[in-house]
Amino acid sequence: MAESEEKLLKDYFQKIDAEAEEILDVKLDTAIRKGMQQGNRSRLSFRKKYAVVVLVVLAFALLIIVPWANQMINPVRAQLPPKSWGQLEVFRPVIANNLTIKSALDAGMMKEVNISSPEVD
Repeated sequence: MAESEEKLLKDYFQKIDAEAEEILDVKLDTAIRKGMQQGNRSRLSFRKKYAVVVLVVLAFALLIIVPWANQMINPVRAQLPPKSWGQLEVFRPVIANNLTIKSALDAGMMKEVNISSPEVD
């Protein structure tokens, strides 16, 4: 009886070893396939890399060129010295708090209109 038990145990362990080897090979093959697929997915092709680099360079160029071009087209008026207000110079202390009128007069954006108005009371 001891011999038959030993034979059964040997057969059992041989069967387990064979199954374990098959499982390990399958798992190993699966892991290798997954790794290869992930490696292929994460890499960008040369054309895609080139397109991304070109887009980044264009965006950077636009961030520099647009403000520069805008400054060339519309010079900042604050850099110009204030012009004389002419006859309205006496009102400078009164208008000093109103930035809109003051900046318009400083920029010389005023026009004299020769219109008389009647005085009332």
